[in-house]
Amino acid sequence: MSSHPGKTINPSNVPDPQPQFSQVNTFTVNGPTKIVAITGQLAIQPDGKSPTPKAFDDQVKLALQNLENCLKAAGASKRDIFKVTHYVVDFDFEKKNPAAIFCDWLGIDHRPASVMMPVARLAGPDWHYEIECWAIVPLN
Repeated sequence: MSSHPGKTINPSNVPDPQPQFSQVNTFTVNGPTKIVAITGQLAIQPDGKSPTPKAFDDQVKLALQNLENCLKAAGASKRDIFKVTHYVVDFDFEKKNPAAIFCDWLGIDHRPASVMMPVARLAGPDWHYEIECWAIVPLN
């Protein structure tokens, strides 16, 4: 069974991607594989009671930690991610952009397909960042 590594493609006849994503991700799947869908992760402490961090960067880091915990629970790794959607309240390319933190968190030479979605608000008044993703995991 093999489905890794995925291949990223940045065609020369489309615009260059931002650093946190590739234009195209392909995976050839042979044998048993599972697809993992992870719902939007927010800056909510695992106990569900502690306050939401106020700083945007801290919210991004906590949401990414929650995402990583979900990946591990599903038997997946960061390398298995093939699609990410970032939701950012009041997105600002220079001042309120999770891309650098996401790339540091990813920490590997792998850039999944990605959307940066500016939104007016999220489901709670103190939340400013949410991330959801899809992963492909080989079953050995």
